[in-house]
Amino acid sequence: MPSSQSFNRKPAVSFSRINPGYKSYIVSFKHNTARRLLIAQVFNGEPSTSRTSLSSFDSYECALLDSHGYAGGVVRGSRVKYNDPFDLSLRRRALLCWEKGSPSNILLVKKPKNSAASQQMQLISEWLQARGMIPLVEPLVHANEFPQFQALSSDNISSVDLCITLGGDGTVLHLASLFDIDEPLPPVMSFSMGTLGFLTPFDVKKFEPLLERVLAANQNPLYCTLRTRLRCEIRTKGKVQAVHSVLNEVVVDRGAYPGPAVLDVFVDKTYLTTVEADGLIIATPSGSTAYSMSAGGSLIAPSVPCTILTPIAPLSLSFRPIVVPESSSISVQLPDDAKCTTRISFDGRSATRLPKGSSVVVEGTRNPLPMINSLPLDSDWYEGITQKLKWNLSLRRVPRPLGYPPHLSDSLEEC
Repeated sequence: MPSSQSFNRKPAVSFSRINPGYKSYIVSFKHNTARRLLIAQVFNGEPSTSRTSLSSFDSYECALLDSHGYAGGVVRGSRVKYNDPFDLSLRRRALLCWEKGSPSNILLVKKPKNSAASQQMQLISEWLQARGMIPLVEPLVHANEFPQFQALSSDNISSVDLCITLGGDGTVLHLASLFDIDEPLPPVMSFSMGTLGFLTPFDVKKFEPLLERVLAANQNPLYCTLRTRLRCEIRTKGKVQAVHSVLNEVVVDRGAYPGPAVLDVFVDKTYLTTVEADGLIIATPSGSTAYSMSAGGSLIAPSVPCTILTPIAPLSLSFRPIVVPESSSISVQLPDDAKCTTRISFDGRSATRLPKGSSVVVEGTRNPLPMINSLPLDSDWYEGITQKLKWNLSLRRVPRPLGYPPHLSDSLEEC
């Protein structure tokens, strides 16, 4: 273990053992829920960095970078290299390769009561088995449709190396709910078999070449977006009653009560506002194209580290959605003297009553959901809002880059 005496701040840095081929550390440290990264180069087996750069932080931990710049401990069974310049510290857009050469345990989750999804699950599972991989399915799917495949359980969920979804965005949300513990998650490849599909960029009809490409990630790394999740604690009289993780949003609304809900909102323990509205949406960038968008919230690219607070039908015309850092702790409280209880739901599921004097505390999870992309950076998302949402649809001809060969339609227009 290298010495940490060069750091004059306690607790001391807990460094991992230096293995041959590793050139540097990523040191992540936490202060007032703000997470940042710092490179500490290794010289003669000792980490070296500026004392002042760490002097104002309380704790920090290390993860190794290999000689190609890939870091472990972020995605289960994989290593990632960030596409963004390091000094920006966004840590959302990345390249992904496998840690052990290729995945071995593949979890397949399908759209329920959909025969086409069942047929594709059969084909993909057999294709994986023929290549020596183990397909896992949910217990109900195992019992009712595919008893020949291994059932997912609490004993084997930690061994999953790759997830495949067959459905729409709702199937991806369901998959995310299966991993409730805040630990590194396996990468997710989503095949589109739903209606809209912001989170499903891949065509299931081409699953064979696409999966071949995924399995060969060590030769040609995959594009990946590390999507923010939120951890939501329901508290009553200061005691935690339940914990949920969401990929899209948590919604606190008036439920069956005919009048507006009245909610006190705090950000990082600072009073922000009192909401008088049908409800409040706390959304991730992934959820910005869902319920939040319908309520007037901004569209946020998935690589932007933030959280969106969007009111639902507020009584005040000046109450507009706001965006706060994803590292912020958001507390929504229902006062003891409120006229009614409220309802709270998580990604459209697990709806429950929030009694008077209760609160929900929402914070970003430490481990995001790694989504494999078909295109680099946020290109899948831009294509989604323009092609699927028809965002700012124009009657003008779509421009192409200068020097691009003319399209057949251009010559027809000129005739």
